[in-house]
Amino acid sequence: MPASPLGPACPSAGCPRSSPSPYCAPVLYAGLLLLGLAASSVRSNLTSFGADQVMDLGRDATRRFFNWFYWSINLGAVLSLLVVAFIQQNISFLLGYSIPVGCVGLAFFIFLFATPVFITKPPTGSQVSSMLKLALQNCCPQLWQRHSA
Repeated sequence: MPASPLGPACPSAGCPRSSPSPYCAPVLYAGLLLLGLAASSVRSNLTSFGADQVMDLGRDATRRFFNWFYWSINLGAVLSLLVVAFIQQNISFLLGYSIPVGCVGLAFFIFLFATPVFITKPPTGSQVSSMLKLALQNCCPQLWQRHSA
């Protein structure tokens, strides 16, 4: 186990050790931050976007959409943990990395070319004020009750 989480693992005593460059940690943490922001923004927008597509078809269609949506997410997580991780560790890291990149690229082009058939609803109001009100209601219920009375 390396002394630093960014240092190379050295399984044998004869392994040459090299120190990470001074830019390694900032680039790694910035990349992880951007990855987290991208993943969370896609997930939060995809659920409401998908619900908009089937909402006019009734409650049963909405229920079926979310059923398939969450099964797809869980199946993708299982495949990435088993298959992609196996490929990265035993065959080729580049090939294992290329599979998710290819899937994201394919999804991007599918969404891009299907844009004319999607149901889009224009944004109304600001969600920031609603979110702050909800946070205030939950964090300071006594203050909120005095303010609203």
